Amino acid sequence: MSSFGLFLARTAVSAWVGAAVLFVIVSIREITFDGFDTVTKDQLVALRFPLYYSCGFILMSCGLIGAVLTSDERLLSTRRRWIAVLALIVAISIFGGDFSVIYDRLLTLITPPGQARTPEFIVLHKLSMWVNLAQLVLCIIAMMALNWGAKPQAVAGRDGELRG
Repeated sequence: MSSFGLFLARTAVSAWVGAAVLFVIVSIREITFDGFDTVTKDQLVALRFPLYYSCGFILMSCGLIGAVLTSDERLLSTRRRWIAVLALIVAISIFGGDFSVIYDRLLTLITPPGQARTPEFIVLHKLSMWVNLAQLVLCIIAMMALNWGAKPQAVAGRDGELRG
């Protein structure tokens, strides 16, 4: 079960970090593209972000479950396991707060699509960017804790000699 947990944690957290980075790159490209008007950009936000949050919750939760299941210290030290678990718990909490408080309000401010950007929108958008950056940094910390090469274990050979 520990091997499966480590596989699940490594795969899910690494996939989320990659997906989140790609999402940001694509989003910036769309927002700065002159071919889209404000209505189209607002519609893209309403279409893309629910999937972004769903994917993030699923992958981070799978990573957390996997990290919790990884109890064999030969596969992952207790210290690195707890770093990953705590980083993921905080990241998921931040992500949930961002979705339920910030994103929900931002979506209201651009509905119907094409609304002028109010000062509240600008403040919330910047806050969301920083909150998402914090969540991503925590996931990178968890990913590093999960994926960093393990210290080789000394194993006794048939002749009793320790080998690393």
